[in-house]
Amino acid sequence: MILFFCIVFAVLLYYIIKNRNFLKFLFSIFKEINRQKKEKIQKKFGKTKKAIFVAKENRNTLSKEEKFALALGDLEYERLLKYLENRDMQNYLEYEWGLSFEDKKSKNHTLYTLQKIWREGTVPLLFRNLHLEKEVSVSDMIAFDSSRFSELLRQAIYLNFIEEEEAWGLLFLNAQRVQDSYKSFSEYKEAYFRGSTLYQYAQLKEEEQKSFDFQKELMLKQENSEVEIVWLKEAIFSQFKREENS
Repeated sequence: MILFFCIVFAVLLYYIIKNRNFLKFLFSIFKEINRQKKEKIQKKFGKTKKAIFVAKENRNTLSKEEKFALALGDLEYERLLKYLENRDMQNYLEYEWGLSFEDKKSKNHTLYTLQKIWREGTVPLLFRNLHLEKEVSVSDMIAFDSSRFSELLRQAIYLNFIEEEEAWGLLFLNAQRVQDSYKSFSEYKEAYFRGSTLYQYAQLKEEEQKSFDFQKELMLKQENSEVEIVWLKEAIFSQFKREENS
């Protein structure tokens, strides 16, 4: 039986090599499948630059706590539009997070990714680039991870990779960590920029890293950012305590 299949396979392979039209036919099938895939994604998310990454939702109906928890991801959202605009959403999710629209276990993979960001995030990058320890601290990497965490959650809600109720719980925990770590939006923002600059540096090839000007890139981020967040002064979970006491 095995010999029979080997002979059939050999004959088929010989026919494919000899018959160029058949080979072209196979390539055309793969090309059409890929085209339909892209068409499906474009239909769902649109073709404009702002549709590449899910546009900011209407936050008028949200509480100030919910607005704050979501807004923490705005710095990362801005980075995606300004620095990764050549990547569509599919490539971004696959390249940055290893998540795929076609993945049947996308919800499990999303939760695993969120847990990984929460536990260690990009802090290991700092320890692998200790020559930049005077420029960047662990606190800076946490700010960067916190904004990425919030932004990924917002994307995951939109794509149904996570239940909304579960996502809000995680968003509030993330906001609590930010409040515990930074006293104001300006402090959080500056820390994020330093963290994102190190991340940018770490993505470069060794030759490119040699000519990388950390302070220049950091200054560009600071000058070009348009993000402003109303800082929540009271603890993010205080509203629940008030509701329990009333």
